[in-house]
Amino acid sequence: MIDIYDIITSTAAGGVNLSDFRSCFLWALIVGICLAFLLGFGMGANDVSNAFGTSVGSGALTLIQAYFLATIFETLGAVLVGYNVIDTMRKGVVDVAVYNNSAGDFMIGQVACLGGTATWLLIATFLHLPVSTTHAVVGATLGFSIACKGFQGIQWMMVVNIVASWFISPIFSGCVSLCLYLFVDHVILRTSNPVANGLMWLPIFYFVCLTFNMFMISYQGSKVLHLSTVPLWIAILLSLAAGVIAAAVCHFLVVPRIKKYIAKGGKTAETRDSNASSIVISVTEDPEMDKVAIRSGSTISTISSDSPQSPPPPQGKVKKFFAWLLPNQTRTESPDTLRMFTSVQTLTACFAGFAHGANDVCNAIAPLVALIAVYRDFDVYQKKKLQSTCYSTEFSPFVLDYGALDIR
Repeated sequence: MIDIYDIITSTAAGGVNLSDFRSCFLWALIVGICLAFLLGFGMGANDVSNAFGTSVGSGALTLIQAYFLATIFETLGAVLVGYNVIDTMRKGVVDVAVYNNSAGDFMIGQVACLGGTATWLLIATFLHLPVSTTHAVVGATLGFSIACKGFQGIQWMMVVNIVASWFISPIFSGCVSLCLYLFVDHVILRTSNPVANGLMWLPIFYFVCLTFNMFMISYQGSKVLHLSTVPLWIAILLSLAAGVIAAAVCHFLVVPRIKKYIAKGGKTAETRDSNASSIVISVTEDPEMDKVAIRSGSTISTISSDSPQSPPPPQGKVKKFFAWLLPNQTRTESPDTLRMFTSVQTLTACFAGFAHGANDVCNAIAPLVALIAVYRDFDVYQKKKLQSTCYSTEFSPFVLDYGALDIR
């Protein structure tokens, strides 16, 4: 019976065959898969809620709806786009060549990565801390490699690029978000009829979102699905076709439903307003109000809703420009306008989940994929292509988890 120590020491001498290696490290594969489910559980409770939490909190989606949409779009993002991310995480952060004669160390290191990342995500979730899985996986990968091989084999330029993206991402996304909000504010919210203008622009939003995402999928996409071989011109045509179809579906199906939803909400609001008016009248007609003494010389001022108090206009060209550019903080949006943006928020949440699946989910699943590849082939270089079934191991916990922990 060959034990683990014999396997680890004898791999350096090349004296272990594939059968002995598999029999000795089967436990690592089983433990790694169990930890991958635990990691997926923690990711769904923490990272997935970052994408869909605002939609649930605002009432645009129910928890059950977000539960199903998150499962679908996270899976699609990982399967259709995430191959390159997995390849970077399992081979790019640490040079696997340093483990050429110690495949056993490499497998145990991947188990440690899964365990460390899962533990941190669960701790952060119970402490109500939104954290990044990518940060945890990169740190765990560096940690196990430093413990095994010191600083040998660490791809420092790749690490610098990854760390730089942690600072660039919030700045870039903040700038894009600012530009999009200012565009919507000027083109839709400031017009005399924001609902009509918003419904007119809605198919265009759908067109842009679907075109961009289809281009991501079809051009330089997953090698597993052979999407990386699609020529550029075909990818552009497919993207434009998907965008046109999405815009047509939005115009003929989504917009009429939103109009009905707005009309239904307006009637409900009118009923509430009429009830509130009757309550106000009954209070003002209360005879007890006659007993209230008013100090001599006092004055009573009324505030009319038709003439809201606005701040004095800013002086100077620069102040006037920013006053024109930035939203008016004293403005109150109508309920119909807010209802109109429900479908937009749902759409953006779905594609946020798609992007999260393409990036963070694949970062987390990379140690598991590396573990399976080395166990299957006894090759730390992992030259064979991945099978799409490797992804499914990580997705099942999302289904269980979003409905369990995110209710908290």
